[in-house]
Amino acid sequence: MLRSDFFSSDDAHPVAIGAACDALFGEEWLAWEQRTVRDELRMSGFETTERTAQKLAAYRCARTTIGPWADWEIFENVGHAFTDGVPNFELRQPLDVAECAITMDCLRLCRIVTFAEDVKKYIAACAATDEFLYLPEPLTFAMQYLCPPMYMCHEHGGREIDDLVDGRCDLCVGRYEDGDVRDAPLPELAERGARIQRYSLYDYAQLATRYEALAVADLDTVQVEFTEEGMQLGKLLDVNSRRKRARAQYDLQMREVNEHVRNA
Repeated sequence: MLRSDFFSSDDAHPVAIGAACDALFGEEWLAWEQRTVRDELRMSGFETTERTAQKLAAYRCARTTIGPWADWEIFENVGHAFTDGVPNFELRQPLDVAECAITMDCLRLCRIVTFAEDVKKYIAACAATDEFLYLPEPLTFAMQYLCPPMYMCHEHGGREIDDLVDGRCDLCVGRYEDGDVRDAPLPELAERGARIQRYSLYDYAQLATRYEALAVADLDTVQVEFTEEGMQLGKLLDVNSRRKRARAQYDLQMREVNEHVRNA
């Protein structure tokens, strides 16, 4: 039996209460209006709050559309709902890195869908705003935008983002001639642009290694030095801690949902 405050508790996990609605009403509830969801839960003996209603709306969005994976604005609003906020659709409210990570965890529990480039860039922008130098799982796929691979062309001396598919400088082979992007080098320039040197904006390998070791150790408290790397580790470990708390809530509440299903 579900607790009477299961849908109104401040720590209600969005995917757990969504799964509870699946168990109570079947998947048809995913097509109901928000008011209908509230009324049906009330008739079943449960109350909702503004926050839990937003969590259920975000869960339905993730289950029935690809919006959170395709549109950064939808990702942002769903993210606020998933992380105990109330979205304001009139304002831009960037998520912090922990909120992005928890949102990713929630979306993965709903469905597995490939993210659009705009959402990846949004996550990287949130990380840059919070001055992160490294993004661990589940956000590592956005590192290409937080720390884009670069190259220096020794023919014309320029530096560009390394999105090359053939190892030749885009400018030297005329791929942007007259402002038009071409799929292949101009024939007369096809042999140019090979003298490139690839590099990264900065080296985050040591930071990533130290963080992964501490995250696997799963220590309750960690002392880090007062250096740039130490401060980065502190921020990363805080994200990890917030993810673990959210996952613990999900695991606990899903046990209650599964017990309800077994006894139904």
